[in-house]
Amino acid sequence: MAPGRVESGCGSVELPCRSAYGFATVYAEPTAPRPDRPVTTVAYELADTGTAPRYLFSELVKRRGPPDNISRNDSPEQANENSVVLHANWKRGKVAIGLSLHGAPRPSEFGDGLGKLYLSWAEPDVAAAPFLAKWMAANQAVASAAVGAKIKVFSLQYALYEDDAEPLSPTELALSTPDDVHGSASIKAAVAALEARPGLRIERHSGHDA
Repeated sequence: MAPGRVESGCGSVELPCRSAYGFATVYAEPTAPRPDRPVTTVAYELADTGTAPRYLFSELVKRRGPPDNISRNDSPEQANENSVVLHANWKRGKVAIGLSLHGAPRPSEFGDGLGKLYLSWAEPDVAAAPFLAKWMAANQAVASAAVGAKIKVFSLQYALYEDDAEPLSPTELALSTPDDVHGSASIKAAVAALEARPGLRIERHSGHDA
């Protein structure tokens, strides 16, 4: 996914796109969980053509029926380009469809957008299948190498996941292994301990996911 543009973490690239599925658009943004994984989502920034944003939602309802879930926030303080005033999702077969409408036109290098239309591949097991065996084998090799090793615990002072979030499955991890949490003293200490091991090389990468 976009070779050379992203070294690690989520791989995405914005490409000019003037129309998609009957909607006027500004750009398309294909995204992969990692640069070496398949594209699983394409987001289209919907163009500001002077039409009320609610038209975009009603048009999707005409085509796909009522959304499976929807959230709105029409309060006055949300009337800005950084806010989302409506978010809706549809699941249709192997495709997940999402719509987010901004509180005001959002500028980009390609033009102003009213919101985003998301099309996602809703088959993570299929997407991860080519990578799962290698990922599991690598983890098994690490587990085997650790037999008889002494455990040294480094305490993390905050959760990697929200309290109500389900842990990622092996399929999800094989497709998209989360980056390390930056800035933690415990993680820095753990890295230092690993670097002290003879024959072990650590490659550092940086990035963000928002």
